[in-house]
Amino acid sequence: MEMKFQKFLLLLGIPILLIVLGAMLCLIPYYLLGYGCLLGCAPERDFTAYDLAIPRELLPANAGPIVLRPGRGTVGAVEEVSGDSNGLAVYIVKRFDSIDKATQWYRARIQSKTYTSPFDNPEMAVQITAFQSNNADESSVTCGNLSADSRCTFQARYEEYYVFFRASIGDGKFTQADFIGVITYIDDEFQELLRIQ
Repeated sequence: MEMKFQKFLLLLGIPILLIVLGAMLCLIPYYLLGYGCLLGCAPERDFTAYDLAIPRELLPANAGPIVLRPGRGTVGAVEEVSGDSNGLAVYIVKRFDSIDKATQWYRARIQSKTYTSPFDNPEMAVQITAFQSNNADESSVTCGNLSADSRCTFQARYEEYYVFFRASIGDGKFTQADFIGVITYIDDEFQELLRIQ
């Protein structure tokens, strides 16, 4: 009788074990496809990309507020917002599911050619591009002309976040001080929000 019971447990145990293993094997691809990472995932945050809005008072008088809206759905980004200011500035924040993906995205973006010609005011470009982030893991500031418009771009990576801010520079647009003020605010805001975590 005892032998029959052991056989019964063995016969019952094998299918249960196979079901459990099968379920685990199905969960791993689901997790990878659904969340994009299995190990090294970005931590939970107590804030969203919407909390990184740029205050209106930092923008030039003729620029409208930058209203953040959901982004375009970049692959690997778990959160994405973007906005513009009457065509004078563009601001994008993307949160990726891992630091590695944010790093790849950042490095691919800084390699791409953005401007069609050099900045009209080389001295100002040198002063603006001298900005050094105190808080970003990686950052760059570039200036140049695009469609006959002088613009400067700040791109940075803060852990799993990628940030892009581009503004038109010149009369009736962003001044050098406006641009530096905005990117300093972004840099300090990220430092504060990530420090709290």
